[in-house]
Amino acid sequence: MLDGRFDSVHLIGGWAQPQSALEPLAQAFSGDSAVTTWTLSDSYAALAPRLSAQWNERTLIVGWSLGGSLAIRRLAEDGRKVAGLALVASNPFFPGDSSWPGVGHELLDSFAEDLKADRGRLLRRFNLLQTQGAAAARAQARQTLGFASEIESWSDQQLSASLEWLRSWDLRDELACLDFPVVHFLGAADAIAPVELEQPLQQNYPAHRVEIIGGMSHFPDAEASRFITECLQSG
Repeated sequence: MLDGRFDSVHLIGGWAQPQSALEPLAQAFSGDSAVTTWTLSDSYAALAPRLSAQWNERTLIVGWSLGGSLAIRRLAEDGRKVAGLALVASNPFFPGDSSWPGVGHELLDSFAEDLKADRGRLLRRFNLLQTQGAAAARAQARQTLGFASEIESWSDQQLSASLEWLRSWDLRDELACLDFPVVHFLGAADAIAPVELEQPLQQNYPAHRVEIIGGMSHFPDAEASRFITECLQSG
């Protein structure tokens, strides 16, 4: 298990999410460790080696949503030891199938079509989906309103490529290969990484810890971020 002591924290954001989307987590961790935030604004080939070059045995990696998937894949490829991996609202197999909970290929396929037709509308739709079901959904929806405009510099090509990660990556075997503490944080109201993941995660990864956060949607707001930080820092 995590011992609660790490020198640095690397936060990796989700699909189409700017750095400001990571602010609640970054602020919750600030003061105790050096915090670095990463967004998925570049290709996997360019981003992955830059990430892992800064990781060591005293680094805690916190991957939110698709950021968790990227962390799993890179850690499995690189074989690097870290202090631990926290997966927030993440799923090693986002589409899911008959034996694994997920959002389904139909939704992700519709995202791909909508991205071609109207990028702005898709991003607004996605950010609303992230806050759906939260205890403070209305306030969170207002908080995410500006996310789409903050990533205007991101290319359509990269958004499409990283959406394909969501649609095609099945990292369940890679997750099983990681030889350091792993903690999963699932939102009880999450519409993207469903809370039903708890059972298969516990069955398939008995050494992992699974925490359910009541009232949390897919977006980790300030309250959820404080809970996550306290869990990780207490070991």
